[in-house]
Amino acid sequence: MSIGEGDKMKDGGNMKEGRNRKMNLHNKWLPPPVAELVSDERRRFSQLVHGLKEEWQPDDHFKRLATVQLCPLINTYLKVKSDIAIGDLEDLTSVVLKLILCSSDSLYVQHRWGSCLTRILRKYRHKLTLNIEWRPLYELLLNVHFERRHSYEGWVLKRSHLSTITHLIRSCRRFFSPGSSAEIWNEFRPALEDMSHNSALEAAGFLSLFLPTAQHKLERKPSLFNSEWVKECIDLWEKLPYSNYWNMQWGSLLSRCIKHQVMKTSEWELFLPSLYMLFLRTFEVPVGKSSPWAPIYRRLPREVAAAFYTLAMPSSPDVLARSIVYMIIPGGSTLRHLECLVDYLEQYYHPSNGGSWTISLESFLRNLVFYFMKRLASEHLLRVRAEDAVECAHFLGPEERVAFVKVVMRLVERGQYSKNGSLAACAANVAARLTYLEPYVVLPLIVSCFQMAMDTITATHQLESSLTTLALAARALLIASAKESSSQVVSAEIDTAVDKVMSGLDVSLKECRSTLAVAMFTTLLGLDANDPPKTLATLQLYCSVLSSITVLGSKDSGPGGTFPIDWSEWVGNFLERLFTLLVNLEPSSQSSEVESDDGFLMEEGSHYSSLLILLFEKATTSVYNEALKKVAKFVNSNILPGAVDEIGVLCSCVVIANPSLALLQLVKPIMNSIVSSLIEAPCTGFSASSNKKSYENFKAGLSPALEITVSYQLNVLSTSVTFGGAALTQHKNLLLQVIGAAFDAPSSKVNEAGNSLLSSLLGSMLHYYPQLFCRTKPSTKSHLDIEEWYSTSGSDAPEEGSGPTWHIPNADEVAFVEEILNLHLRDSLADLGSIVHDVVRSKPSGQEREQLRVIALRLGGCMHGVGSCLPDFEIPPDTIDHSLSKGIDLKSLSVVGAAGTYVGSSKLREEIAETLHKTCEYMLKERADDTILLKLLVGLLDVTGNYGSIDYNYWLHSCPLWNAEDKTLTEPKINLITGAEATSRRRPWWMLVEKANLHNVFRASQAGYHRYYRGLNAPHHLTLLSKDLLKLSLHSYSAVRSVAVNKLGRMLKRYPSLVKECMPLLTTSLQDVQAKEETALGACSVLKSQPVMGHLRQDWNALASFLLALLRSSHHESVKAQNAINELFLVFNILYGGVPFSSYAKVGESLQDLSYSKMITHIQDQVVPGGGGTVPVHWRYNLMAHGILLFLVLPPPSDEHSFYAGSVLKSRESIAGGFMANLQSELPALRPLSVIALLFLLQATSPKAFFGEKPSWLKNCNGTEYAVSLKSAIISILQRQGFGQKVISNLAADHHYFEGQNSYNPQQMSDVGLTALMPTFMRDWPRTLTWDSNLEGEAFLPTFARLFQYLLQECGSPVLDALRGPLEDACNEVEERGKQCIAAEIMAGLLHSDVQGIVEAWGEWMKPLLRKAVLQSTLESAAEWAACVRFAVGGEGRDGRQVPKLRYKILDCLAEPLPDRASTSLLTKRITLLRAAVNELLPMSRLDCDVRFQVGLLDEIMTYMSHSAPQVRQGVGRLMCIICANLQLAAESGSLSSTEKDTPMSPTDTSMSPEVTDSNGDCKMPLDWRAALVSGALSATGKIQSAGGQDLSGDASTFEGIYSEESKEAVRWMETALHFVIASVRSGSGHVLLNVTRELLHPILSLQETWNKELAKLAKSAMHLLRWQPFGSVHLGTTIATALAASTDSIWHTRVAALKFMQPVVYRHTYIMSDSDMRALWDRIRELLSDNQLEVRELAATTLTGMMKGPGIRFAEEFRNTMVEKAQVQLGQRTKNRKTKTRTNCALATTHGLVLGLAACILSVPYDMHRWLPNMVIALAGFTHEPWPIKATVTRTIADFRRTHMDTWDIQKEAFSEEQLEVLSDLTSSASYFA
Repeated sequence: MSIGEGDKMKDGGNMKEGRNRKMNLHNKWLPPPVAELVSDERRRFSQLVHGLKEEWQPDDHFKRLATVQLCPLINTYLKVKSDIAIGDLEDLTSVVLKLILCSSDSLYVQHRWGSCLTRILRKYRHKLTLNIEWRPLYELLLNVHFERRHSYEGWVLKRSHLSTITHLIRSCRRFFSPGSSAEIWNEFRPALEDMSHNSALEAAGFLSLFLPTAQHKLERKPSLFNSEWVKECIDLWEKLPYSNYWNMQWGSLLSRCIKHQVMKTSEWELFLPSLYMLFLRTFEVPVGKSSPWAPIYRRLPREVAAAFYTLAMPSSPDVLARSIVYMIIPGGSTLRHLECLVDYLEQYYHPSNGGSWTISLESFLRNLVFYFMKRLASEHLLRVRAEDAVECAHFLGPEERVAFVKVVMRLVERGQYSKNGSLAACAANVAARLTYLEPYVVLPLIVSCFQMAMDTITATHQLESSLTTLALAARALLIASAKESSSQVVSAEIDTAVDKVMSGLDVSLKECRSTLAVAMFTTLLGLDANDPPKTLATLQLYCSVLSSITVLGSKDSGPGGTFPIDWSEWVGNFLERLFTLLVNLEPSSQSSEVESDDGFLMEEGSHYSSLLILLFEKATTSVYNEALKKVAKFVNSNILPGAVDEIGVLCSCVVIANPSLALLQLVKPIMNSIVSSLIEAPCTGFSASSNKKSYENFKAGLSPALEITVSYQLNVLSTSVTFGGAALTQHKNLLLQVIGAAFDAPSSKVNEAGNSLLSSLLGSMLHYYPQLFCRTKPSTKSHLDIEEWYSTSGSDAPEEGSGPTWHIPNADEVAFVEEILNLHLRDSLADLGSIVHDVVRSKPSGQEREQLRVIALRLGGCMHGVGSCLPDFEIPPDTIDHSLSKGIDLKSLSVVGAAGTYVGSSKLREEIAETLHKTCEYMLKERADDTILLKLLVGLLDVTGNYGSIDYNYWLHSCPLWNAEDKTLTEPKINLITGAEATSRRRPWWMLVEKANLHNVFRASQAGYHRYYRGLNAPHHLTLLSKDLLKLSLHSYSAVRSVAVNKLGRMLKRYPSLVKECMPLLTTSLQDVQAKEETALGACSVLKSQPVMGHLRQDWNALASFLLALLRSSHHESVKAQNAINELFLVFNILYGGVPFSSYAKVGESLQDLSYSKMITHIQDQVVPGGGGTVPVHWRYNLMAHGILLFLVLPPPSDEHSFYAGSVLKSRESIAGGFMANLQSELPALRPLSVIALLFLLQATSPKAFFGEKPSWLKNCNGTEYAVSLKSAIISILQRQGFGQKVISNLAADHHYFEGQNSYNPQQMSDVGLTALMPTFMRDWPRTLTWDSNLEGEAFLPTFARLFQYLLQECGSPVLDALRGPLEDACNEVEERGKQCIAAEIMAGLLHSDVQGIVEAWGEWMKPLLRKAVLQSTLESAAEWAACVRFAVGGEGRDGRQVPKLRYKILDCLAEPLPDRASTSLLTKRITLLRAAVNELLPMSRLDCDVRFQVGLLDEIMTYMSHSAPQVRQGVGRLMCIICANLQLAAESGSLSSTEKDTPMSPTDTSMSPEVTDSNGDCKMPLDWRAALVSGALSATGKIQSAGGQDLSGDASTFEGIYSEESKEAVRWMETALHFVIASVRSGSGHVLLNVTRELLHPILSLQETWNKELAKLAKSAMHLLRWQPFGSVHLGTTIATALAASTDSIWHTRVAALKFMQPVVYRHTYIMSDSDMRALWDRIRELLSDNQLEVRELAATTLTGMMKGPGIRFAEEFRNTMVEKAQVQLGQRTKNRKTKTRTNCALATTHGLVLGLAACILSVPYDMHRWLPNMVIALAGFTHEPWPIKATVTRTIADFRRTHMDTWDIQKEAFSEEQLEVLSDLTSSASYFA
């Protein structure tokens, strides 16, 4: 049982509620003025839930849609971690679930509420008590995404809805009612019988999604989960190998079962070999020289991939890691199997062995450690509570923990220096996390790697990774060494021996700590501006160490502690290096136009600012004072514009630690310098504080040097005073003087810097923020000088009342702020008003422009500085009254929050808005071409109207920075060094304080955000501002438009009612003939924004005006405008959410207020040809109009909305008739769109679309009249003169075959346009397995076939009459590929329609026509006719088990014999069509008609096995594969399933009669195909080999006259058998036909090299596929025996082939291979080391190298000892052998085999240095003087040994003695390498 479930079952409601009342730490630590109000949020949320329960009604769409506006507010309550009553959450969950299930008419409502509910269920899953039925959720998912919809929605909305619903189901399944598991399994299990049908893939996805495992102990009935069920799941998993989708579904399901312990953990031991075999097969890595990707592929249907195979699903390595971790038990074999798995995979982690598999290997490593630590934390909590002693018996102990860590560290060693940065970072992170479990195992390795990287020249490239790893492990090192020093180490838990085999070193923690202390000084040189990665890693190391140290002082000022270094010396050295770094950041050119690109210190992931805060706040007074002097000297003596941000942060961190002192010594000199620099400079007098009012010097400028200096100093100053607080009031006059001088300076850069200073100054004195980020007093829990880290809950949380000290503005600060606002806000407003109202224009234009710019900067600085501290606009009284009438108080609905102390009033904000509104009018009239001023004006409008946006933007920018640091400075839940409570992760104090500050900022941004909902009027001043922004969004200049559109979008999102105000101007800008191009561009940008699209989803009048504006925008002829309009239409298409329900109501009928039916008529009359319009329409707009008609199609009316049935049905009839007529249109892009539209319209109106009781509107006369009228309308169009001929001709042209090419060329997106974004309104076809492209039809369009099927079902025989003649003509044009293709599609649709008329037409003219197509069509069009056959005979229903009426008639037609002397191409085509038909039969069908047809067909085609044509033999082999697999499955299936019993049969159809099967259940037939295949293959192989003899170098064409006809016939027969084997593996039927393919293995291996090269090529292809075929435990022994027998063949090519086959087979079956088989393999391959053939010997050595991993380790030790002993004996006889003049080949082969054995042992451990390896290398070196090929093998092996041990040779060479090193040095030309 999981922890949360145990708590939920044990704790009562009161206890649960009591735990919930514990306030979150972030809310506890809020500023006191805010924290006092947080407790009221409980009442507010309860009021919100009560209002939702009272407001919504299931049968009222408008009220259901209105509830969506509450979703963001509820999400906000969850984000701010409010104290919410569990009862309210349960009520909310119940209401929302009902709301989702009854909102099937609105995917948008379901999507929004589904996302909200998913968040609630995930966050409170352990506290809620719910009972949810699974079937309604299943029906929801099925009806929307797996069945045809009756209304159109955009694919983005539909895809988002699908993702939301699947996430919701995953969150709900733990709350499914008891007994749901068995119900769900029984629902989907039958579909898994037929693996060739897509329903099996679908069923696996549904099972993985729905099947609950977390609540299995609550089942009242016997649980579904038992050993038999697990075995069944594993068998199903094995049936579809090498499918990532299949692996993911079953792996995910079984991993959840393992984690939630649906069975006892010990019961999984039985299944470990099979599971690990599947685990190993999941990793796509190359084995030997093979590709990492399997040649077996199963295509996923579109809807299945979209629902169950997305990025949101856990990856295969994720689920494998979870399964492995939770299967580990004390005394179990899981760890042994894991070690075997690591033996195979660790080589792929090495830097030299990367590839596409690196991503999956990284995921496996990361998740392996993640789940291991998660399990340890859970078990730690349960062990502390001692809830269940029996359950605790399976908990992980010290032995399992140490063994796991050692195994994982092998992967870390390989991956930490990977060339893939992600894998290297993962390895470093994993190593750091494991140090908290076993520091004695991990830390020595980390430190030794760091030392090697620092000291070794050959490993300098590893320094960055080593620094990062050491930084991540620094805290664990300090804690462990502190524990060791204080004798607090629990020896039984932590004191484990270092794995010398693994690391090669024995380093104590004390030495590791000393290394870290030395590294603090030696790594200072790593601060290099030219090496950003190394610099960032060094800063990370320092930040990690300082986060764990309490005080930074000199040796005499603080305690000795665990980390005794002289911090005063280190701080001094660090600052010197930092100053050098900052100087080098400055660009070489000092021009003001040059900006530095070296901003890596301020990027995300940099610890620069955090390190400086820690350094200055933790420094003692003496160290701080010394550092302050150095910083002040550096800052005041250097002007570095290229490092202004970095230096500003440096000064800010100094000020935070001691504001009063730092402002006096550091900041004040900067201010004095600015004042002195500008006192004699020209002054414009634009500042309110200036005494000069003549404005004479506004044209004068500053010198470039002075401008750079002053702007640099102002920018540094603005960052420095960010956290100055109350200390700033001591320098009030100087600050006012600096700001005034900055705005008076005639320089735009200086003015902008003054704007930043003004904003920072106001924010510093008004806002709430922590005054110190580090604790002033160390915690009582701290060990010596190691600072304690804290969690947000549990015993590791900070003590009560120990929160941060917040800056709360005092009276002096508020007074100072008021003074600044009077000077720069109110006075600026007055100046601005005077300019705007100055009719005479008394000032020169240039002066007025500059003054406007400065005023805008002053206003912007004030507004950005005060932010949300200036109260928002007052809520209009009518809005308050409207909300109160519904029982909602808007003022108290949102969460609590405040950014700081309020100043001013709402009146001041309103005054600003009025002034800006007038200014906008003035600017657009007088200065419309001044982009700088207009952009400043947009910023002012934004900050004035979008209340809280400044706080939100700050939070949005800061969160990624905090998250990046959180990843590197977080202590995991489980920490065995300290034994901390494993409730949550622990972080440094300063990070918790920073998080609390961000939490407060987010609250402030949301406090007043959700007060205005759709339908509530916004304040009048906001309406003015929105109109101004709208005008600016339509401006002529793109720079102004882009900024204004962004700001307007924010405003419209908060105030939805403003969208309605903007729509008239936006639509006019599109459709007005006089509108400019720029205006249209701006209108398109606004219209495609999310708020506008949301409004169109709910307001019919707005949607109607928008669509009409789109259609009337064709007068914009520029390319930019048309591209923008097309993009707008596409955005509207993909986001479209259906016709608003307001269109159903009765509204006016003016052009501005169109009713639904009037709108349809208007579009048809205006732009659709034939609709009455006289104005020619561009083809794109014609296509757009038809797309809009499809969008506006309403679903057939339900009983609820039957009042509008007449108008809706009439509109559908009109639209359907128009699209039907468009099939003969000359517009190419319109025809595919019309096909899609008709598919949608016909299936939605057909009575087949309604299940159960029909709606009332269909029962009455109106419905009947509609059905008749729709049929009549379509028939009338069909009966037009030449309609059928024209349609076939046009649709044939939509199949693109370029001249001179036979291949099909699909249309590109640019050609299709709108059609490419349309759904097909049908399931992905084909529905059965397709592994041969010839059976799918290259150009066959199933949508066309489905259209004619629907037409025939809807209209009956008139369709046949209209199409008969044109269809016959098309079939006769055999050379026209397009005509043949459309004919095949029409035939397919008609034959599959299952109407009565088609049965009659079959005997009359369709059978002869199909027969003619078989006989006359060309071989090039066979693929399309094969697709036609598949479509026609394919089963119906979701699982394809319903038999079409004409299936057996079509089969009989295809089975009819061909005319005498039929051509080869005709025979090939017939076999292809038969293969297509048989492919659609139910594989396990035991119907007598199916079995007899296939048996008879098999008898016939086996006579063609020696046919002279290669294409016939290939087709025969593939067809044999399908038939044999079907017959085998039919024999194994046993009795008839319920589905088959219920399937209607023809009178002659009976179940498989007893005489068809034998006593074993196998099919009996006149010809025993198994025996015939096996005996024939053996006989043919013997004939081929005897004909070719030992000479395989020739070519079949060369010896054409030499070989007998018998041998040639044997070659042809064997080719067919090989095609059979290839098809069996590629089709996924390999596991079914293994009893045959295993018998054919020996012949296949024997034919790898033969005199017929085509046959050899086929044999190699077959063997390549068989190497990927899983054989299973039943067939594995026989397969290995066959391979071993082949390895003794007299032909050496066969022996080589057997070895090549063994390599991957052993790898992929190692876990299920018996010891006897493994021993037999070892013995045989050892014999092959001494084979007479060189190629055999070398391949045997390579095979042995791979077999020494995994289970082969137990044989490897014996083999190594034997090889060394034989080598010593052989070397002892060297002198005697040298005296021999000649050496026999046998002796040479024996010696070479011995050398190859030694080489195999050495190369089996390419990167390690085992204790036996030196002797092995020296033994091999003794054979260096032997003749070729022995010498070549020795040289090559020694070179490989050098290469793989190069990086770590300085350490690993210690394993060699001096004599051994001398021997090695003699073998290499580079003597210094081994020196």
